[in-house]
Amino acid sequence: MIIHLKKDNGHVTDQRTLDQCMGFLPNGEYVAEIMTRAQWEKRQPRSLSQNALFYVWCHHIAAFFNATYGDDHWNKDNVHDLFCEMFKQPFVLPNGQVIDKWVETSKLTKKQMTEFMNKIQSYMATEHGATVPLPDDDKYKDFQLEYS
Repeated sequence: MIIHLKKDNGHVTDQRTLDQCMGFLPNGEYVAEIMTRAQWEKRQPRSLSQNALFYVWCHHIAAFFNATYGDDHWNKDNVHDLFCEMFKQPFVLPNGQVIDKWVETSKLTKKQMTEFMNKIQSYMATEHGATVPLPDDDKYKDFQLEYS
């Protein structure tokens, strides 16, 4: 359970009391962790909408690569793998050694997924002169229907 609280002028506010928030839980011992909203947001996994948009991009980019470069072997899975390999992230091993690790999109936070997708968008624009569909685009719904 997540309870969002706010503290203003020394007073903690929420629409409910702690008893109301916890009332449905069975008797037992519980541990509550308090953190700032910024700390909490850093720990949130990538959103379903980010994941869905990423796979629309993978379909779109695969079709672009196949059409532009005369290939027919590109698909959403190997485009996914291409970018996970291309934009490796530093990872510290237990011995302190830093290595570049393949990106696992399912383990990215919302912020990390946004940064990863920004790199893809920039790469496609600078290296291939291509854009990727965004939800605000007029034709995004067409992309969604075609590639999902």
